[in-house]
Amino acid sequence: MAASGAATAQEFELVLSGMPGRLRLSSGLWGRYLRGDVLPQGSSAKEGQSLVLRIDRVLPGTAATFYHPVWELLEFKKLLGPDRLRELYLQMGKEVWEGMVDLRPGDQPVLRSDAFHFWRRRKLEPVHSSKIRSMSMLDGIAAGLIEARMAYLAQDRIDFLNSMCESYIHLMRGKEDVDLFGSLRMQSTLALLKGVWLREMGRLAIDPPALSEVEQVVRDMFSDATNTWEEECDQQLAKLPRHMAVQFRRWLRLVGQH
Repeated sequence: MAASGAATAQEFELVLSGMPGRLRLSSGLWGRYLRGDVLPQGSSAKEGQSLVLRIDRVLPGTAATFYHPVWELLEFKKLLGPDRLRELYLQMGKEVWEGMVDLRPGDQPVLRSDAFHFWRRRKLEPVHSSKIRSMSMLDGIAAGLIEARMAYLAQDRIDFLNSMCESYIHLMRGKEDVDLFGSLRMQSTLALLKGVWLREMGRLAIDPPALSEVEQVVRDMFSDATNTWEEECDQQLAKLPRHMAVQFRRWLRLVGQH
């Protein structure tokens, strides 16, 4: 919706009706998509005539965002194994996974037979952090979350914290992307993503007793970040028109229950 310049679901439905390809929706349907009540037609199967792919033909890049691995990775209650995490890395292209996934030399992403289940035989080192920070926003968040999930599977809290910090840095960079996050709705989305991230950090790394001075510093830092996030949400609510504020409060409740 942001790519079209529309500010509301109703405006976007009008924009779609004027696009090539007869992209017409029932009134109010896009609002249901935004609330997460239903998925766009054919989107789960990634069919050629799915609504997502049809919109992508007139607004290139929208399908790549809709199908990006980051959304699966943000489902923190869903435990993903190392094989699935490797697949999500490989979905993002060679510029992302090269140097992060243990692959056989060559252009094809084929794992060495002796490393099929052990593709991350390392911790997050400075060279990996630098690579993640050089990625685009969604790729960087996803790469940080994959690294964090692998650290969680290895039960390495410090590696988990470092990896989650990399994804957090990309979340904060989203505020600077005026084209993507300049609208009130997208600013609300960014705030909600930050809230989900902070809740998960709190549950897995901040709430347990600190075992070292480094962990104590990290816990204090993210405790402050959580307080700041709550203030940001109050400020965002004050900016929103009534109908958007109602939706934002609904999603905030879901984040609190995450």
